[in-house]
Amino acid sequence: MKKFLSLLLSLCLLLGTLPLQVSAFAGDIFPSESTVKTVTLNDGSLSLQNEYIHMTFRKLWGTYAYLTVAPAAKPDEESILIGQTPRCTFTTYDQGREKIEGVVTEPIKAEFVTKTPNGSANAIKVEYSLLAALSLIKAKATVYYELVQLKENGASSNDTWGVLASVSEICIDKDSMPQDWNRDFNFKWGYSFNCFTATGHTSTLEKPGGPAIKMSRTTVPEGENPQITTESSVFTASVEDLDTKTVPKGYSEWGDVDGVYITEVYTDGYPWANPFVGLSDYYEKDITSVSGKPIRVALAQTVSVTPGDKPLNTWVQCDSYTGFRFEEPNGSEEYSHFLWGFHDLIKAGTENVPSRPDAVNTAINAKRLAAFAVNGGVTVEYVADNAALEKLKKQYGDPVALISGDYESKNGTEFTFTGGAAMLSPSVTATWNKSSGKLVIKKDGTIEHSGVSLNAPSFKFYQPKNGAEKDLQISLTKDGFAFQIDPEKNDAIVFVDIPYAAVKLENAKADAAGNLVFSGDIGFRTIFNGAEFSMEKLGYGLNTKNEFKVNGVKATGSFDTAKLMALELAKIQGEVNTFKGEERYAFELELNAFDLFETEALSRADCRFRAALASRSSAVLAFPAQTSI
Repeated sequence: MKKFLSLLLSLCLLLGTLPLQVSAFAGDIFPSESTVKTVTLNDGSLSLQNEYIHMTFRKLWGTYAYLTVAPAAKPDEESILIGQTPRCTFTTYDQGREKIEGVVTEPIKAEFVTKTPNGSANAIKVEYSLLAALSLIKAKATVYYELVQLKENGASSNDTWGVLASVSEICIDKDSMPQDWNRDFNFKWGYSFNCFTATGHTSTLEKPGGPAIKMSRTTVPEGENPQITTESSVFTASVEDLDTKTVPKGYSEWGDVDGVYITEVYTDGYPWANPFVGLSDYYEKDITSVSGKPIRVALAQTVSVTPGDKPLNTWVQCDSYTGFRFEEPNGSEEYSHFLWGFHDLIKAGTENVPSRPDAVNTAINAKRLAAFAVNGGVTVEYVADNAALEKLKKQYGDPVALISGDYESKNGTEFTFTGGAAMLSPSVTATWNKSSGKLVIKKDGTIEHSGVSLNAPSFKFYQPKNGAEKDLQISLTKDGFAFQIDPEKNDAIVFVDIPYAAVKLENAKADAAGNLVFSGDIGFRTIFNGAEFSMEKLGYGLNTKNEFKVNGVKATGSFDTAKLMALELAKIQGEVNTFKGEERYAFELELNAFDLFETEALSRADCRFRAALASRSSAVLAFPAQTSI
């Protein structure tokens, strides 16, 4: 029983670290209201560009062509590895046996046009020549690509944009059909999204971990004025050909609006430019009232997803059956539609792109100060060389901070830094504009500053907004530097290197060993209803390879398995603390054993617990956490 309880408690806490974000579908599809430029690149590629998103059609050699999307704020965030490629399959049925063939899709003509099946718009029109790989049946198809904006309930937000692909019916060359052909057949068209979670973020391609791939499901019950609900869940294993609409037992027949729709697969692990793929015929239906005139089209009918250990190995594919004919269209053609793009975009030319750490000259280490804890306070001493530092250590003990940078001092009681940068710890560097900012550290540990930004090795975590240059509070304590941050006055968009993290900083502490700890009220839900989690501290440090990684988490959680697994099994509260010297693993359990007998037990286990959270995917017990600090 003890082993069972231990496993159950551990499992529940681990499951609780998986995030839940209840979000609406991507939004109704609207034509682009901003100007879309048509640009022919130097290599002959065709590109559609506005101030939020760029989409490019590229043809490399022979039959191979692909598309890319990138945020307009960082248009170089594209790669041949991170492309979207069209795909087509030809399926035949012989006495109930299904046979699927790949179809070679070769673009034979690409041009800019000003009209699509959805209305007037600057677009790219591509004509594809098709050849079934085994049957050698020839055909052709035409696809229009245009930029669209997505708005939820007609909202005016400009941060979600995408590419809408409209695929014509497939026109079969009847002369290529065998004369004795008597089998049923159909065509499917779709798109593969390679390295999906790296779309718009090429630097993450090879990094372990990466954002999770999630799906958003919208449930529309039967009846008038239905209570529409949307929930999100994480793909933890590969799925193939998942239907994007299902009609549960008890709902009406297919074709009505009620049912369960997978409206998108997406990531939300980046502070901006989160990729998504729109799915299902939810977008076609007038389910909710919308202002304006959206483009009402049905999107992909099936989706396949492969999560991976890094963005390079992630993959999404969506497909739909498409119509076919043996004659050229006469104006009554039906189209299939596909949609992909980004949430959380920012306008090109703005400065609020996720903040990278400021570059600092390596000569910053030339001059040093050391801070020591003395009689409940701090004293700051000049360090001439290593020998002088050792002498100071014998007098005061180990320093709580070692500070490096160019400075000048007239009387030895205050030190004015002059180089525009100072290394406050191995993990924190302060930077400022030399002409308008300042940093002064006094012998008693008090600090005067203006316009100071704070940088960790892999991200900037504080930059003052205009008018808030003196609002950051910096102090030297017996434990090192402490920073108090007003999130409303912080202009840095923080992208800490943890999957799913959405960070809002309030407090930070840095010590001489290179540890950097953020603290505050951190709360999130999990993918399981009935599970809640809160995090009190999140720590970083330099590992043995001098890499800046997560090295500590303090978190608590509660789980009600009646909601979590539809079993009246247990109510659990737990705590995990992996900070060195504070290790703790504790639970309280109220157990109801499957209604076979009723037993209430209270178990509390306290043990020493060590976890080296040295990889990107490690947040709590090797599971990533979605945090809001």
